[in-house]
Amino acid sequence: MTTQQLEYFIKLAQDLNYTSVANFFYITQPTLSRQIMNLEEELGFPLFIREKNTIRLTPEGQDFYKGLLPINNSLKALISGLQKNYSQKFHTLSIGIMDEQLISNSLLLAINLLRQSEPQLKFRFSRCSHFELWQGLLAGKYDIINNIQCPQDTTAENMQFIPLEKENIYLAIEKTLEPDMPDVISPAQLLELFGKYPLYLPYIEAPDSFDPLRELLDNLHLQKLPPNLKLNREGVPLSVPMQVIAKMGITITNKSNLFSVDPNIRIMKIENSGYYLKGIYYNTQSSNPLVSRLIALIHQYSL
Repeated sequence: MTTQQLEYFIKLAQDLNYTSVANFFYITQPTLSRQIMNLEEELGFPLFIREKNTIRLTPEGQDFYKGLLPINNSLKALISGLQKNYSQKFHTLSIGIMDEQLISNSLLLAINLLRQSEPQLKFRFSRCSHFELWQGLLAGKYDIINNIQCPQDTTAENMQFIPLEKENIYLAIEKTLEPDMPDVISPAQLLELFGKYPLYLPYIEAPDSFDPLRELLDNLHLQKLPPNLKLNREGVPLSVPMQVIAKMGITITNKSNLFSVDPNIRIMKIENSGYYLKGIYYNTQSSNPLVSRLIALIHQYSL
């Protein structure tokens, strides 16, 4: 077994969704399925039970996940420490990507161009929450972060934001629900859906001064939301995408969220709503010369 197979298994055990995990690692679903089956064959026992369009961990899979997770975390910490001490700093670019977001096309193009010009360069990609990305950039863990600009972002000296996409706000819903609803819905239709389904949003780590409810209302240009609103997933065993797929509720998203490529989810544009700015933050005083070179490519080829 390989460390990559174990990473695939851990993520699949958490999300229980082949589509989202395949997109998370930028691989195809058949590739993911083959890697998991190879891992099961080597272990000698099944890790998942597959039933129609859903999967769940077997008892053996649950025990393997519980035992593997702390070992994997220790291994990543060991590797990170060694890389920090011994890697050639100026030949590596660390890029953080916001959880459940597709990497921006302009950034991906710039990365590929930089890789073609200097094949020896190494890129280290990480996915985590918006809050963790920002903290990691401030601490020097990341050279560049690709995320959605949010009101809770704190201004810090030398930190620069470059917008790459201006995205409308969408509502995500399980594809078999509300089949008669159009692809573009009005505020009245949005409130109708809010009255029928709980609204799930991921938990956001932010300063106490940040009000996620107020931000949501402002973005949707609404005065109030229904009482069945849920603002975090604390105590809920499923991630927001899985809650939507399981028909437990609906959520608000942007177009380049992983929702947009999940065949089990439909996204509908919301009329007269605000928009999200998605782009990159970087430190203008970074000592890594790769940062300025990548930024120059982004400015040159940004759409």
